[in-house]
Amino acid sequence: MRGKPSWWDILVDDLKVAQDFYGAVFGWTFPMSGPDFVVVFDGTEQVGQLYESSERVGRGIRMYFDTDDLEGVLAKAANAGGTVKTERTLISPEMGWYGEFVDPSGVTIGLHTDVPAE
Repeated sequence: MRGKPSWWDILVDDLKVAQDFYGAVFGWTFPMSGPDFVVVFDGTEQVGQLYESSERVGRGIRMYFDTDDLEGVLAKAANAGGTVKTERTLISPEMGWYGEFVDPSGVTIGLHTDVPAE
């Protein structure tokens, strides 16, 4: 298990407002988008995304941690009193997979891996 931060989402109410704000503050650009997200480019690499969400629980910055055993970490989280929110899900062939769990206090934590499922 690697466990270092590898990606983040900032949950926002309005993507356009957020792009204008963070572009002005940090100089970020947004080279890729979908219906409810834009990928953040910091000038050297893709580092996270702005994600439009009406969620209020767990609002803020959602961190994703690297792992080489996605299913194993999800199982450990469930066994320790958390709940699995998202099983292994393909992001893209180039970016790998993610999963999510919710800790006992309601915080959503993301996991990322480039290791295929066995």
